[in-house]
Amino acid sequence: MDAYLLAITVAAIVIVIVGVSVFKWHAFISLKVASLFLAIASGLSMDKIFVAYETGVGGVLGHLVGILALGTILGKLMADSGAGMQVADYFVRIFGVKKTAMGDASSRFHYWYSCFLRSRNFNSTAFSYFHS
Repeated sequence: MDAYLLAITVAAIVIVIVGVSVFKWHAFISLKVASLFLAIASGLSMDKIFVAYETGVGGVLGHLVGILALGTILGKLMADSGAGMQVADYFVRIFGVKKTAMGDASSRFHYWYSCFLRSRNFNSTAFSYFHS
């Protein structure tokens, strides 16, 4: 039984690699197909597969849903207002076209710094969540 489980696990890994590299599937889809294959081949019933999927994905996404939702909203607002292009143009002007990765890293650091480091001395209700 152990050799069989090892073999289907290796087959699931091959499914992920082939799905992404040969069939050009999105990594999420490739992982879902491989995990479904692994669950069925290992003998799980369909009701246990659905429970395991809901528990696993729900546990991970439950912690991230607020961040993902706010990031999506902010990204859409920046894209629609043109602010995203202004930020990109600013960093291209500062760092040059060949060093845009440095501009990206700089913008991430400034965002992180302003939200998390400076907020320790900032008594705003918006940041009280992070320090409660």
